[in-house]
Amino acid sequence: MCSLDEFSKLAEELDNLQEKYQVSFVISAGNYDTPPLLDFPRTASQLQAGRITTPADSVLGITVGSVSHVDYKKNGPKEHHPSAFSRHGAGPNYVIKPDLVHYGGSCSTDASHIAGIRSVNGMGSAENLGTSFATPLVSRTLAQIYHQVTPTPSPVMARALLTHHARDPRTALRVPDGDENFFGFGLPTVVPYCLKCTPHTSTLVFDDVLRPGYYLEWDDFPYPPSLRRDGKYFGEIWMTVAFAPARGARWGTEYCEAHIDAHFGVYCQERSRETGQIKPKPKFVGLVPPEHKNPGLLYESYQVEKLRKWAPVRTYHGDLGENGERGLRWRLMVRLLTRHGIEDEEAFKPQPFSLVVTISDPEKKARVYDEMAQIIRNRFQSQNLTVRAAARIRAKP
Repeated sequence: MCSLDEFSKLAEELDNLQEKYQVSFVISAGNYDTPPLLDFPRTASQLQAGRITTPADSVLGITVGSVSHVDYKKNGPKEHHPSAFSRHGAGPNYVIKPDLVHYGGSCSTDASHIAGIRSVNGMGSAENLGTSFATPLVSRTLAQIYHQVTPTPSPVMARALLTHHARDPRTALRVPDGDENFFGFGLPTVVPYCLKCTPHTSTLVFDDVLRPGYYLEWDDFPYPPSLRRDGKYFGEIWMTVAFAPARGARWGTEYCEAHIDAHFGVYCQERSRETGQIKPKPKFVGLVPPEHKNPGLLYESYQVEKLRKWAPVRTYHGDLGENGERGLRWRLMVRLLTRHGIEDEEAFKPQPFSLVVTISDPEKKARVYDEMAQIIRNRFQSQNLTVRAAARIRAKP
């Protein structure tokens, strides 16, 4: 099993290979095969015994768990719940593992009833189960992203696109806090849906680099006019930031040496408590907070465990609600944090990252895509994410 205190040697070697050859490894979370198998929710003893196995702790790798495609009324998982054999996280340093889930078969906790994934072999049809059957389904989606986007995206961008539209298979919504160690960021959306916008959504992809001591900022970020009414902003926003952090095997749990944080929100006017006058400098208020966190303490250990600091992928989500949020203008900011004295610009390589931002109208009425496309085309330099045209073959009658 993976340790919470350090990353495995095999995972470190896989990370080095992925960085060297700019490839992505998709890794199964591992199977728990000692009856009785795992319940969901897990019992206290199962939380430790059912943890992921190496090399699923690879930071740059995409680890996949399994969910059930059938519903056991008793003595087994419900449909879309974690399979009884699928191991769970978190990974070392509380990195979210598995990253994603897919359907890998199911069975009862006593292993007496099995419903596997159907496939073919040299003898004809075959049926089996395990996280290694869920993993190729995620690999397929990732391969399609690599193929469809031209020019071929970096592993960081491909991972961000793969993660961005992943959802909880039980609800098709965001994975709730507390369940990320079993579902990761969710079940990925298939291509082409994860690469296209609808009329009521607009997705922006930022692919850039950061250096220590610097940050990127987009002040007066363009927000769809149809989602602003009576001085208030409306809509739903979600973001995904992915990067391949600088790493140091000798640091144990502090293996990841870089962290990228994103802030998206509005400037608001404040009044002085003493005079009641409006302050000349507006205050920034974040409206799209990180997911899978518990607000509160500011200690480094707390931020690592609860806020997922130093993790290679983070997701953010904000719903402005029916009443909306007031603000003067929007601001998007991305910054790089480092540790172990690697703030030296000369010694530290630029940190590539990808940030995906989606703005949506939950009511599916506003023409968000058209408005954002027009604003960005008129005011900024940008280009559409180029997707290969599908070849259509028609057989003669």
